Amino acid sequence: MRLSTGACLAAALVLGPCAFADLAFAHVQPPPEGEEAAGDNRDSAGEPGSSWWAKNFTGVKVRPRRPRQDSDVRVLVRCPSEATDAIVLSKVFNPPGARRFRSPLGIGLDEGRGFDTKYVAYDARRGPRRVQLKCLKVDVEDFTRHRTVDLISRAHTHVFVRKFRKGRF
Repeated sequence: MRLSTGACLAAALVLGPCAFADLAFAHVQPPPEGEEAAGDNRDSAGEPGSSWWAKNFTGVKVRPRRPRQDSDVRVLVRCPSEATDAIVLSKVFNPPGARRFRSPLGIGLDEGRGFDTKYVAYDARRGPRRVQLKCLKVDVEDFTRHRTVDLISRAHTHVFVRKFRKGRF
């Protein structure tokens, strides 16, 4: 393995960068008129960077990934564009002394993205904990005030709660 790696390195040094210039700067033909390229990342309006994947992606991120007891965490969510609200559920967010199974954290969305800061209590159980995200579409009728809640998508991640240390202060 070392011999073949050394031989390739020596060949590249001997041949120099001019030998690989044709490979590095290959000429790409533009697509014909009226057709889109296979890897083009544009929607029907022609806006770059907005594709089906970007509009329908669901994810939750908790920073830091390994929080200590008695600290704050930042929860970042991303939902599909039709979602209006997000609910994040976890035992990590239970208030001190609560015996609930898990505590909900409601997050409002702006263009499918939202964030919030939450406190990890001093008496939070240590170890790995699951954090679940539910993206919802909430419709309220004006006349009857009847609320309809539709589940759009879900996601989950894990955090690891570490022991509280006085030395960090």
